[in-house]
Amino acid sequence: MRSMTGFGKASISSENGTFFVEIQAWNRKHLEVITYLPKEFFCMEVDVKKEVGKKNFRGQIVVRVSFIPNVKMIQSLFPDKKLMETLKQGWESLAKDLKIKEEITLSFLMNQLETFSQKGSTVACEDCKEDILQGVKGAVEALMAAKEEEGKSLSLDMMKKWDLIEGWMQEITTRAPYMTSIYREKLKTRVEELIGKSPDYEDRIAREVVMFSERVDISEELVRFQTHFEKCRGLMHSSGSVGRELDFLIQEMNREINTLSTKALDATISSFAVQIKCTLEKNREQIQNIE
Repeated sequence: MRSMTGFGKASISSENGTFFVEIQAWNRKHLEVITYLPKEFFCMEVDVKKEVGKKNFRGQIVVRVSFIPNVKMIQSLFPDKKLMETLKQGWESLAKDLKIKEEITLSFLMNQLETFSQKGSTVACEDCKEDILQGVKGAVEALMAAKEEEGKSLSLDMMKKWDLIEGWMQEITTRAPYMTSIYREKLKTRVEELIGKSPDYEDRIAREVVMFSERVDISEELVRFQTHFEKCRGLMHSSGSVGRELDFLIQEMNREINTLSTKALDATISSFAVQIKCTLEKNREQIQNIE
């Protein structure tokens, strides 16, 4: 079990330069990956998101990539000198023929190289693809380690609450069979006070007790609750994405405990049920942090 929040970073040095990757994750119902890449490496956005999505299934994840090029890479970004000379001569010749006296500046020539620059950026992006992905993989591994560590802390806290719930459910299970006997004694006392012992006294008591037993039978609710409960305890030790399933199971347990409390008509059981519902809600709040 792991948390949805965490931070990871990595750096990769290669012949192209050094890449720095930072990843931060926050709670979010669905997976949302946001990337901040140097403009030269925009072509890597889809690949970076796919890499992050291999191990993350929920949460908002922000990936920041920065790059410090080496001398070789910087030199490769400069336009070819001969090409620039050819461009300058061509534009000067055209300006002369058109009798335009404006000076052909470096800024003007660089604007004409836009298509070449785009091509060069694409080449640079392809050359650095493996470096970037390697950096992202390293940062993801660091992020997963942080999320696992946070998940352990959450799990320990939640397990304490599961233990409390288990104790209260045992109390309810122990008390449930006695509800009919308690009701029978109360009913006998009440009937005797009102009408005394009539010939069909015992039969009337028996019929009423049978109907009462059917109304307050909570055995099905106890079985269903226990099934969901055991499933939750098992998922706490899972390394996969379990947040949604845990959230669903707690909703189901809440439904069962509400029904159980209503049917039981017993103050002691109702008291245990209230404590269980409150503790379930606390665990449900914690589960919102679980991936």
